Amino acid sequence: MTPQQNPEGEKPPPRVTVVVVSRNRAALLRRCLESLEKSQGRQTLQIVVVDNGSSDGSAQLDADFPQTQFIRLPKNFGLTKAMNLGWRAADAEYVFFLHDDTEVEPGAAIRLAETLDANPNASAACPLLVDDAGQPAPQLGALPPGGEWLEAEPWAASRNRSCIHAARPS
Repeated sequence: MTPQQNPEGEKPPPRVTVVVVSRNRAALLRRCLESLEKSQGRQTLQIVVVDNGSSDGSAQLDADFPQTQFIRLPKNFGLTKAMNLGWRAADAEYVFFLHDDTEVEPGAAIRLAETLDANPNASAACPLLVDDAGQPAPQLGALPPGGEWLEAEPWAASRNRSCIHAARPS
């Protein structure tokens, strides 16, 4: 007799959790979620949308995406807090962060997980982002901003202006 893998009938944990942060961009969020629904291995993905206090109906997309978990924040707490809340909700070993204006190819999430599996010393993988024409999308703008590098100040001269000294009460 072969032992059952999952005797209680529990659903296995997802392979990848996709965290999408959104704020007041319902149409873009819909397109992002539609692309994720077409993902290869969709049944192995957990999709978490962190809505950063939207007032445009974004948070009501849950009716159209019943397999997606929505975390609704009462106001805009910023990208970092929203990503951290999405990460805390993740049940998968791998977490794939997306902005709401991103559409993914069907195999993207699983390929990223496979890349990390094949490279145990890697702690992160980032997909190449492309525009509608398939060209790499600009990620940073021109460096340095404004076109000119500023001369660095010696550490000793700048430390008194930038350090905050705190003492514990005794």
